Amino acid sequence: CSFSNNQHCVQDEMGEGWKMSSFYLALLHQQRRGTCLVLDEEALPLTRSWCLFEVAQTVEMEKLGDPDHHGLVFCTRSGVVNHGSASVEVSLGLASRLATLLFQDAKASVQKDHDDIKDFVVNKMGGFAKMNAAIRARISDALMESEQVVLTSFQTITSSLQRSVSVDTLGS
Repeated sequence: CSFSNNQHCVQDEMGEGWKMSSFYLALLHQQRRGTCLVLDEEALPLTRSWCLFEVAQTVEMEKLGDPDHHGLVFCTRSGVVNHGSASVEVSLGLASRLATLLFQDAKASVQKDHDDIKDFVVNKMGGFAKMNAAIRARISDALMESEQVVLTSFQTITSSLQRSVSVDTLGS
């Protein structure tokens, strides 16, 4: 939303409500491929109702089963958790935070926005317990993907080192 809305005139950008907002329309666009969620280890964006709304919309879109939709992608300063390119420390820190973050505690600067988003989560997604579970399931999947990439890297480097040791031993 930070790139689709003029952050200095958000109310003007919203039009008749969230269904007319540019970020919602971007989430629905036929060429969209997923949602890039840029997070720090504290997952601060997910303490904001509007970020939670975008995640909720992404979770709903995943249910459509579009094979070109990549869903929620957890991006960090060190890389993408889903792709295994984020550092292990950042990935674990983020996952640890998401394991305990309660999304019902998210805040909005405008109470009506907060109430509308809360109503969306309750009515469309079945409540915050389901929303919490949905996000935790996605970070868990991303962490398992990251684990596989890291393990493969360790195995490749270990094999290379072992071959190197064998060659060095033979040459002595």
